[in-house]
Amino acid sequence: IARKTRKIKRCKMPKRRSASAHGDEGDSSNGTHENGVIATMNEAIQRAQDPNVTIEFIQEIGITESSIHRAPNQEELQQYFNALLAEPCTLTVPNGVVGLLKLTVRYFCSNDAGSQECFCYLKSVARHGDSLCMAIARGYEERAVSDIVQAAGNAATKISVRSMISSSGVIPVLKELAMCASVSTNRGNVSDNDISMYADSLTSAHVEFLQTCLTAGHYRYAAAFADKNPVYSVKPDRHAISMEQYLRYFYLLGMTYCGCGDRWADAVKSFNICITAPSQLVSAITLAAYKKCLFASLLHDNKKIKLPECTSAAVSRFISSTSDFGLKEYHKLVDAFVSDDVTKYSELMTSQSELLTSDGNFGLAQQVLDEFQPKMVRKLARVYEIISLSKLASKLNLSGGEREAERLIMRMISNDGLSACIDQLEGTVAFFAGNGMDEITEDAALELSSRTAQCIELARRMKELDITLSTTAKYQSKIMKQSETKASGSNLASSGDERSSGAVGGGDAEILLEGGGAAM
Repeated sequence: IARKTRKIKRCKMPKRRSASAHGDEGDSSNGTHENGVIATMNEAIQRAQDPNVTIEFIQEIGITESSIHRAPNQEELQQYFNALLAEPCTLTVPNGVVGLLKLTVRYFCSNDAGSQECFCYLKSVARHGDSLCMAIARGYEERAVSDIVQAAGNAATKISVRSMISSSGVIPVLKELAMCASVSTNRGNVSDNDISMYADSLTSAHVEFLQTCLTAGHYRYAAAFADKNPVYSVKPDRHAISMEQYLRYFYLLGMTYCGCGDRWADAVKSFNICITAPSQLVSAITLAAYKKCLFASLLHDNKKIKLPECTSAAVSRFISSTSDFGLKEYHKLVDAFVSDDVTKYSELMTSQSELLTSDGNFGLAQQVLDEFQPKMVRKLARVYEIISLSKLASKLNLSGGEREAERLIMRMISNDGLSACIDQLEGTVAFFAGNGMDEITEDAALELSSRTAQCIELARRMKELDITLSTTAKYQSKIMKQSETKASGSNLASSGDERSSGAVGGGDAEILLEGGGAAM
C-alpha cells in the first residue's frame, strides 16, 4: 500500500502558493494587486466570448498571470460565476465555455473551495452541459472536458447539504456527458466498424457521475444507469482513463449497489473487480473494496467471501498474511457471524466502532448484525414446522418477547419472502415447505430475464470482436505466414515419407529374393 490511510481520498492537486507567500502582494508589476486580479479575470471572460477563441488561448492567462495560479478571491469568483450564470447567457461559444470552466479546475480539485463556491461551480457545469457535449463530439477537446468533470465530482464531495447537489442540476448533465463520451463517433482514425467497441468504454464522466450520485444519495438512479449502460471495456488511449479511475468506478458502483439495500450480489461482483484487478502493489481502493465486500457477501448469502482464483499474487499474499489496517478485526467479525455467535459479534463491533467508522463501514456492520435474527429464523424453519412465539423469542434472545418475535416474522414474510403463518390465538408460527426460497417470484423471473439479456448481449459483443480482429490486416498477415510455414513443413514431411517408404520397399524385395533363393 503506497499510503497508509483508512479513508479513500482523491489525489490532491498541488497546492498553489498565494501571492503573499512571494512577498509581492500589492505589486502592480506582477498583476497581483486588486485591480490587476479583476482585470485578469475580465480578460479571461472577454476571451471566452470571442467566436474564434480556443481553449488554449484562455488557458494562457492561467500560465502567464501569477494571479490565476493562486486561489481566487471572492471578487474573482463573483465575476467568474456572474459570467457563467448570467441571464440571459452571454457565453455562447463552446470553446469559450470549456476554457472558462477549465480555468478554475485546479482550485476546485484542491481543498480550498468552500461549499457555496462548489455549489456555484456545479450549477455552472449544469448550465453549460450542451457546450460540454459539443466539445466531446469534436474528440480533441475531450481531455479538457474530462478535467472539468473531475473537478465537478470533487466539488460535489465538499457540499455539506445533499439537496444542494440535486438542486444544482449537475447529475443529469454528468449522465449525459457519460453517454456522449461513450458514443462519440469523432475519434480521428477510428472507423465506423470500430465505433461499437468504444460505445461502452469507461470514461471519467462515468466515475464522477457515480461519485456525485453517491454523495447526493441517489443510489437507485445511479444503479439504473449502470444497469442500462454497462462498462465492458477500457480505452485509455481514447478516454485518458487511469488505473485509479478504473478502480474508483467499480468501487463506487459497489457502494451504489449497497446503498440500494437489495443488490448485494451485484455489490459483491463490483467489489471483486477491484480486488482482481492486475497489480503488483495493493491499492488503498482495493483494500477498501475488500473490506466492504466481506460485509456485502454476508448480507448476500451469509457466507464468507473467497478470493477469486484470478486475484493477483500481491493482493492474495497481503490479505492472507497481513494483520495490519484492521484486516484481522474484520475477519474476526466475519467468523463470528458465520458461527452464529451474536454476542461475540456485538462485542467486537462495539470495541472496533472507531475502526469501522473511520473506514465508513459501521452502517454495513450494523446491517450484518440485524441479519443475525433472519438468519436464525431461516435455520429454525428447516427444523420446526410449528413453533411457539415464546420459544422463538427465547432462541433468538429477543428482549421484546412474543411481540418482537411476531413483528420479526411479519417483516420477513413481507420483505424476505418467508413462507409462514402466525396463529395469534395459539401463539404459534407455522413454517411451510420451501420458505419462499424455492418459489420463482415475479422479481426473480425479471432478474433471470435481465441476466439472460446480458448474456445474449455479451455473446453478440464477443462475436463482433472476433469479426473485427479476424479482419484486421495484422491478423491476416500473421495467418498467411502461419499457413506458409505449415505448408512448407508438410512438404518436407511428405518428401521424407516417400524416401522412407522407398527404403522399406527395397528391403522387402531383398527379403523375398533371399527367400526365393533359399526355396530354389
